[in-house]
Amino acid sequence: MANLGNLPANIPQGWASLYGIGTAIGITGIRPNNSDWVFATIYGLGDCNTPNNIGDSVMFNTKDVICTLAYDSGIFTMIEQAKLGITEQPLA
Repeated sequence: MANLGNLPANIPQGWASLYGIGTAIGITGIRPNNSDWVFATIYGLGDCNTPNNIGDSVMFNTKDVICTLAYDSGIFTMIEQAKLGITEQPLA
C-alpha cells in the first residue's frame, strides 16, 4: 500500500487516487466526445510499477470509479490503475 499524500489513508495496490471528480477538458485542451470520459490529476498510486506518475493528467471513464472520498475541502476519486485511459503529454 502507498501513502496518499496528505490524505490520512493508504491506497491498495493497483488503485489510483485522482484529485477531484474529473473535468470535461484536459490540461492540453483535449475534449472527449463521450461525456462519461473525463480528466483528473493523479494524487496517489498504489503501485509504483506503472507508466503513470503522481501529477499526471489522465482520462478515465466515470463508470469505472470505485468511490469518491471527501477530505479537507477536497474530493478524491478512487479507481483501478488498469482503468485509466490516456495520459496527457503537455507541449513544452
